[in-house]
Amino acid sequence: MFRVVCFLIPLSLFAQEGRQESPHEAALKQLLDVMDRASMVLGLITNSENGNEARPEIKKFVEEFVKVRKASESLPPPKKELKDMLAKEYKTKVELSTKKFLAEIERIRRLAGMKGVLEELRPILDYKTK
Repeated sequence: MFRVVCFLIPLSLFAQEGRQESPHEAALKQLLDVMDRASMVLGLITNSENGNEARPEIKKFVEEFVKVRKASESLPPPKKELKDMLAKEYKTKVELSTKKFLAEIERIRRLAGMKGVLEELRPILDYKTK
């Protein structure tokens, strides 16, 4: 059976001391966490058999991703200082996580029998922002 064991350090350990984490930062961290876990699961897929076994796990992180994205869109725009701080602190992390995630999807696209797996990912790939 397809099992993935994730040892996740609570995100609160990464928050800087003396600074309250904004809802924007929390949403960004959640999105990064979901994309990193998704990349890990997708990276374990090597054939249609384990691809199909991974579909329930894929469905879970897709639902979580869409939920966090919708919640983040309901937030008011961040103030300039916060926006600058988030860009400085997370830009590279977001770029690396996105690049890894998209590379795994492209790798899976080339494997035979992956149509079902790619269909599970459609809500993320087709997600439209406001």
